[in-house]
Amino acid sequence: MEEVAELQRSRPPHAHKKGRGREGEKFRLVLDTARSVFLEHGYDRASMDMIAQEAGVSKATVYAYFETKQQLLVQLVQEECKSVGPTVLPAVTGPIQDIEASLRDIARNFTSIFLNNRGVEFYRLIISNVNQFPEMAAIFMKAGPGQHRAEIASFFNEAIQQGLLDIVDVDLAVKQFLGLVAADLPIAWMLAIKPPSSEQYETMINSSVRLFLNFYGAKKRGD
Repeated sequence: MEEVAELQRSRPPHAHKKGRGREGEKFRLVLDTARSVFLEHGYDRASMDMIAQEAGVSKATVYAYFETKQQLLVQLVQEECKSVGPTVLPAVTGPIQDIEASLRDIARNFTSIFLNNRGVEFYRLIISNVNQFPEMAAIFMKAGPGQHRAEIASFFNEAIQQGLLDIVDVDLAVKQFLGLVAADLPIAWMLAIKPPSSEQYETMINSSVRLFLNFYGAKKRGD
């Protein structure tokens, strides 16, 4: 984790700012071009010179935003998690009216990313570079799955306060819930296997949520 913090501290100031006008457009152009170059040529074969040439900007412009190719990849991992990752939680502004329906919504939101090929190429790029840059895994987990788990844990804690769930270890329950509702979708997504039909998908979501509530639902456990 110290390596992750060091990477993020050493990122040039430009990479933290939202530029406006021409500067903002160039920053986005560099990122989008780098993503395309990484996916087409692989991280090892890609170079800052290649990214600058493909983007139609000077090499100095690229280095003004990112001192190294590795810092550029870090930024792309964070951006990808934000743009491709699902919004897991429905808005909770008061009492939870239907815990089963809310859990089904969360399950559908979380698993939606695995129903199409959007983002899978970049995910494979991350996986292929984990051995070379182990810190990539930590950055990806924090920005992607870690954020989702934190959101669901917050929802579970609210449901516990409202007497709807009976959970002792919330972190464990979150992992169990995601494992139930996702089933084999992540591995099928990564291997480009055809996703389930709508009927099969709904059956999986509904049965997984019911199974979760059979154990963690406060009323059922109190019977």
